[in-house]
Amino acid sequence: MEDFERTLVVIKPDAMKHKNVIVRRIIDAGFTILQSRIVRLTPEQASEFYRAKKIHSCYHAWIAALTEGPIQAMCVSKINAVSDLLWLIGPERYQDAIKKAPGSLRAMFADSRNELQNAVHGSEDTSSAHFEINFFFPSLLLEPIFNDQRLNNYLSAMVNPVLMQGLYTLAKERPKDPIMWFSNWLLSNNPYKPKISSSTSEP
Repeated sequence: MEDFERTLVVIKPDAMKHKNVIVRRIIDAGFTILQSRIVRLTPEQASEFYRAKKIHSCYHAWIAALTEGPIQAMCVSKINAVSDLLWLIGPERYQDAIKKAPGSLRAMFADSRNELQNAVHGSEDTSSAHFEINFFFPSLLLEPIFNDQRLNNYLSAMVNPVLMQGLYTLAKERPKDPIMWFSNWLLSNNPYKPKISSSTSEP
C-alpha cells in the first residue's frame, strides 16, 4: 500500500477572488489541507520561491505575476498527492487546459487573455514539494505520513510490546496511584529514549 504524500498548492493573485471555490474543489478531490496561509510575497521572496526556474525566459514575468497581490498557500495531503494535484490543476496554458482538461482548475479560473495568470500553482514533483512546503511552512514537520496498514504494523512492532509490559507490571505492583506509577515506568523503561554519552572530548 502507498503512503500519503504532501504537496503545495498556491492560489495566485489573479484567482484569489475564486479561492473559496478552489479550496472546495481541492477538498472534494480527496485532499486534506494540513496548513494554509494568505500572504503577499515581496519580489525577493518570489525570486527565492522560483529559484529553480531562473534560466526560464518567463522567470521575471512569473515573479511579477506572483507578487501583484495576496496569494493563498496550502500544504495538502493524500495518496499520490503530487500527481493528483497536477491533474486537478490541469495544463499550464489556458488553451491546453480547455482542450485536454476542461474540468481542471486552470480551465475554470485561468485568464484566457494572459497565460501568466493561470490561477493555481502546484509542486512539480516530490523534491519540489519538499522545498516549497518548507518555504511557506518552515515549522511543519515533513516526516512520512503512514497509511493505516503501515501505522498498525508500526504500533504492533514498536509501541504495543512496551505498553503491554508496563501494564503487566502495573497489575502485579498494584500501586496506590496507578497513573503516576505508569507514567514514571514509561519514562524509566522507554527503549527509544536518546542515549547520553558520559564521555568527554578535548577541544
